[in-house]
Amino acid sequence: MNVKRILAFLLVIGGVGLSAEVVKLDSIIAVCNDDVVLKSELRERVNAVFQRIQSEGVTNTPSPDALTSQLMERLILECIQLKMADQRGIVIDDETLTETVNGFARRNNMSIDEFRLALDKGGLTYREFREGIRREMKLSQVQQLIVSRRVT
Repeated sequence: MNVKRILAFLLVIGGVGLSAEVVKLDSIIAVCNDDVVLKSELRERVNAVFQRIQSEGVTNTPSPDALTSQLMERLILECIQLKMADQRGIVIDDETLTETVNGFARRNNMSIDEFRLALDKGGLTYREFREGIRREMKLSQVQQLIVSRRVT
């Protein structure tokens, strides 16, 4: 059982337990097959995009509502595509992932330790970065599969 499903379960039973006080941990904002999209996931994506926009000095930005809507659509699409990857047995092994992450460090002229420190300074753990890359690699393989089926 994945972490999101456990969290969703805990949200549902939130009031049951030792404490009489109910504390809202997160909200489910979309259900995608047997998985969920959490409000915190959307919030993290919106914050990351706005930080990137600010750091790059972009002046022509979409409205917050439009951006949130676009990111919500993307999260749902990713959820569907990741399910497709699981159904097709697409797995990114640790060795391939490590090679890819090491490639990021090399392209930035850093050792892996320097790269980890740079990630930490940027507010992202090495583990989060690795899992994000794994996710993107799975999505890429599913998208290639979809496109290759349509090309004759």
